[in-house]
Amino acid sequence: MDKSELLETIEKLHEHLASAQHVDEDSARQLRDVTADIHRLLDDGQESSSDSHSLATLLRSMVLSWEADHPKAAELIGRIANALSNTGI
Repeated sequence: MDKSELLETIEKLHEHLASAQHVDEDSARQLRDVTADIHRLLDDGQESSSDSHSLATLLRSMVLSWEADHPKAAELIGRIANALSNTGI
């Protein structure tokens, strides 16, 4: 997944969250914070593999908490985590 696909997937995730019912506010805030960190990492142009690894690890742990109630969000979160790991962003 290239940078534009990653950003598109993040946008899909935000759209899904906006239309989802019964999203825990703390979880949604944490997810918004993580995606904001990804945007900063991409925008800075000084991509760090340790930063991307940390974000990917955090996102993978979030998949478990979202899986039962929001499987589509969990799928998108997993795709974003995999993209971070695979591209070394």
